[in-house]
Amino acid sequence: MLKDCPIPLETFRANNAAVRLLVDDCFGMRIPHAAMILGPVGTGKRYLANFLAMGLLCDIDTQKPCGACKSCKRYQAGTHSNLLDLTASKNEKSIKIEQVRALQDRL
Repeated sequence: MLKDCPIPLETFRANNAAVRLLVDDCFGMRIPHAAMILGPVGTGKRYLANFLAMGLLCDIDTQKPCGACKSCKRYQAGTHSNLLDLTASKNEKSIKIEQVRALQDRL
């Protein structure tokens, strides 16, 4: 979860045009139906995904994520009801079909 907000996009080591376009689209409410964030280890992929998720849930209309509104605080606490996180378990490298099915059941 993101603890330091607001977070400028420039903090990403892999900052490039594709990242900026994705962020601008998401926060401009032109949200793609899916996005795959790929890159070498340590380039901030998870950080970017968390940044986007928190910004999409943020209640304010200016710079997102603000880190101060009710939604941002709930996101940071891991208690936001509109966020479902699907990640591989610690001993696995990929998400398993059982995890996807459980997520579908929850939805």
